[in-house]
Amino acid sequence: MNDAVKERLVAFVPESTWPEPDIIKEELLPVTPFDFDWIPGHLSTWMKDVSSRMQCPPDYIFVGLYVMISSLVGIRCVVRPFQNDDWEVIPNSWGAVVGPPGSMKTPALNQCLNHLTQLEFEANEMYQSAKKIYASDLFEHEAQIGGLKRAMTNAFAGGQNYKGRNPEEIKKLLDDIPEMEVPILRRYRTNDVTVEKVALMLNDNPNGLLMFRDEIIGWLAGMEKQNHQSDRAFWLETWNGGQTYNVDRVTRDPIKVENMCMSILGGIQPERLTRYLVKCMESIGNDGLIQRLQFLVFPDQNKTKWKVVDKTPDEHAKAQASRVIKQLAGADLTKYGAIVEDGAKYPYLRFSQEAQLVFNEWLTDLENNKIRDPDADPIIAEHLSKYRSLFASIALIDHLIERLENEEQPRSGLSVPISKLSALRAAEICDYLETHARRVFAYGRDSSQQAAIALATKIITGKLEDGFAVRDVQLKEWKYLTKNKNIESACGELVEANWLRVKPRPELTKEESAKGGRPAATRYEINPKPKVRAENPNIE
Repeated sequence: MNDAVKERLVAFVPESTWPEPDIIKEELLPVTPFDFDWIPGHLSTWMKDVSSRMQCPPDYIFVGLYVMISSLVGIRCVVRPFQNDDWEVIPNSWGAVVGPPGSMKTPALNQCLNHLTQLEFEANEMYQSAKKIYASDLFEHEAQIGGLKRAMTNAFAGGQNYKGRNPEEIKKLLDDIPEMEVPILRRYRTNDVTVEKVALMLNDNPNGLLMFRDEIIGWLAGMEKQNHQSDRAFWLETWNGGQTYNVDRVTRDPIKVENMCMSILGGIQPERLTRYLVKCMESIGNDGLIQRLQFLVFPDQNKTKWKVVDKTPDEHAKAQASRVIKQLAGADLTKYGAIVEDGAKYPYLRFSQEAQLVFNEWLTDLENNKIRDPDADPIIAEHLSKYRSLFASIALIDHLIERLENEEQPRSGLSVPISKLSALRAAEICDYLETHARRVFAYGRDSSQQAAIALATKIITGKLEDGFAVRDVQLKEWKYLTKNKNIESACGELVEANWLRVKPRPELTKEESAKGGRPAATRYEINPKPKVRAENPNIE
């Protein structure tokens, strides 16, 4: 329903005996607005510039930027959130932005992903150059091996040394020839990929990859199709980042992935989100896949009128943002404070003492008041349980960006712990994301609200006749109004809002009761005021 229609839902017809109807509209839970102060330096300036020129919520750009950066860090640097424990968090992240069609979700995300374009261009140039060198070296390599093989054949055929070399000497020379390394194209992202292909890509790019889907619900729903149900288990493993995974198929050789490190990013339309969540909860069950979208935002849309904005981009901010991202992609993170330790699989950072206090206080509140609260919604509690690692990931990303922004590069081997400032920003961002998650799951699971709005729309547009029954609505097969329970719920809400009232039903006669007759279906009378107001918007 568009805004113009929503504004005409209340009617005033003095001669009518009907009570004044309430306004029927979508009620979204409030969310914390995005604060640019959470983002360091030039990245914040660049985000402001893009958001203002595109007239889109900055939340979209924030999610795209941080998920993309998390994919660049990958397994190259992890966080140990406690001072002594060996619990590790790999910062790869999953994120999605929720908004109606036309809200600039995809263009905003693409602005972030454009920073990868130059990296991909340079990676391809290096790959093409390496391929030429490889082709030349391969010719020499194969010729050397071929010569020694012929020497071996001649030595055995003659039963004696060949040109002063016996078979054992020739065999040793063959064994000493090193295998040639085949050039591998460094990949940063993919879009539509099978489980088998992404396993191969992760073997070639063990630091991690980003998968971008314009409509992420399509990816989620695709795993419910026949012969793809096992894909869910694979993708669930990639969220952890450091798991080993074996892919075995009859038609190909086994694939062993050492680091299942994937970041995932995409957009979601509210309508499709609702349908997916209802279906997920009712049929395939809750395996926690969608709760892994830690960077999940559903911002308020700009209430000011759209206007033409045609101004030159802030090229300095864009160049500085690209510089930071490029340096982050290629930097040796051990030179930025990451610790390399014998027996540790990955370089890691810990919190400073001040930052540790911030994390401990925040985590205690999360555990006691949100996750382990017996009255907590289990879906929300499961989603918030993923915030334990989210805090650490955000703090690490903020720490690395700060050091790169300020071009601070200590000598290798000197540990630089995550600062209190990075921890405070992580706490604020997690609290902000929590408000968005609560809005998303409340909206997605409350199908009765969407049904009531859909039924109200049909009433004011004259699609329903006075005295209708639930069956009459169901036969129309309107969106959100295909199931009896949704229609009954919608009718109940509209009765409470004075849009409808239950029409008295005639009682069964004794003869009808004796014959096993059933009471007539409940029918609803329609308040004429909403329709009159919609047709005559100038009524005072």
